[in-house]
Amino acid sequence: MSEVPGIEAMESLWALMLDEIAQGAKISTFESDIVKPSGDHYASSVTRIGTFNIVSDGIYLNYLPENDQLVEFARQPGGSINASAVDIAQAQPGDSVAFAIDPSRGTLLGMLVQAPNLIERVKQGKEVGYAIIAVLIIGLIVVVRRLIVLSSVKRGMEKQLADMDHVQDNNPLGRALGAYYENKHLSVDVVTRKLDEVIVKDVAEIKKGLPFVKVLAAVAPLMGLLGTVTGMIGTFQAITLFGTGDPKLMAGGISQALVTTVLGLVAAIPLLLSHSLLNSRAQTLIKVLAEQAAGMVATQAEFLEKQKRAQ
Repeated sequence: MSEVPGIEAMESLWALMLDEIAQGAKISTFESDIVKPSGDHYASSVTRIGTFNIVSDGIYLNYLPENDQLVEFARQPGGSINASAVDIAQAQPGDSVAFAIDPSRGTLLGMLVQAPNLIERVKQGKEVGYAIIAVLIIGLIVVVRRLIVLSSVKRGMEKQLADMDHVQDNNPLGRALGAYYENKHLSVDVVTRKLDEVIVKDVAEIKKGLPFVKVLAAVAPLMGLLGTVTGMIGTFQAITLFGTGDPKLMAGGISQALVTTVLGLVAAIPLLLSHSLLNSRAQTLIKVLAEQAAGMVATQAEFLEKQKRAQ
């Protein structure tokens, strides 16, 4: 038979609860023994933020009441949460520092450090995820190279437009102008065919690489869909063999399915935008080249018409 607590015991409990509430608003620093994940012990200065968190030199610690020990988390949280622990370690007396507290006294923090980082999420995509990343890298390399080439072509054409009397054969407009001057004494049809011959070659060079980038932008989400199907197949196989009792057995296949879908979209979106940018720049150069070629043909026709009238 349990004993009913008396008034003194209830008052003592009330005093302890008030003291705990008061201590929860205090920050204290003291020396303590800390256990590494490897099992090694070392002594260090520890900062306790109320009854919520304990940190040491920018590292979050977990208190084990059964052993009365402070243990480093095997993994530390990233981003601003880890930065706040570093700020606490570097803070001087009187400084105000923003800090993320854990009201569960380590439970939420323990779940947070188990969340996979970016590299681990990519690894969950397995072979299909690596292939999608390779497609993205190859596509971006092609995009950068084509941007450099188109920028060089644009500068060359701008220089040629500024001086149409002197032919510079290092750009499409200069080559078209050279073909015009070489065949200026011939008929309009011949001049037109000569200009078309030069322009067709340069237009093909300007558009070079654009279809390849467009194909990669279309293939990336399809590869993501392939990874989704592959991951779901693995999930169903796990359900068939082990049932649905343990969700962890299905987590690998589901992670692969979702991660590859995300990677496919992440690869397709920048490639599609890059293709649109390259195509826009290429069309602008082609338009300038076509306008100048049409002007050359018109000039030739006008010149021949004047000759005919003079005769």
